[in-house]
Amino acid sequence: MRHRVHTAEAHGDRYVEAVRSFEAEHGIVLPEPYRTFVAEICDGLRAGPPYYGLLPLAQMPPDWGSDRPECLVAERFPLTAAWLWEAEGDEMALSVQEFEARTDPVFDHGSLLLGTDGCVMYWHLIVTGPQRGHVRQIAGEGRCPSVPSRPTP
Repeated sequence: MRHRVHTAEAHGDRYVEAVRSFEAEHGIVLPEPYRTFVAEICDGLRAGPPYYGLLPLAQMPPDWGSDRPECLVAERFPLTAAWLWEAEGDEMALSVQEFEARTDPVFDHGSLLLGTDGCVMYWHLIVTGPQRGHVRQIAGEGRCPSVPSRPTP
């Protein structure tokens, strides 16, 4: 099966402008090479990875949920290491509100959603803080490292 990849000429300047507009609106600069990929090659792709494809810039997957807090892309991503909150048992000791107050920023601060593998497993591009440029899986159990882990400049 072949997938069509857009060249910069075919992709057009509208995507370059869309990236600049997104960055200005959110007060961030997207990490390379993702920034160039979206602006010049392809903004979203139905074929994976992730399993359900690469989402267009700033789009949420259908299973994200309409009751989730607003994503605050410019806020600092809160983690610098993996955190499997189910392994700690914190969800049992805290009220639902307390638990969500601790975990929601992991899903909603300092990252862009790249796609989903389903079953509440989301791939995020970290855009702020020490993890900037890394891709991480964030799921109902916690934030897992991705392999390989290479920082982007």
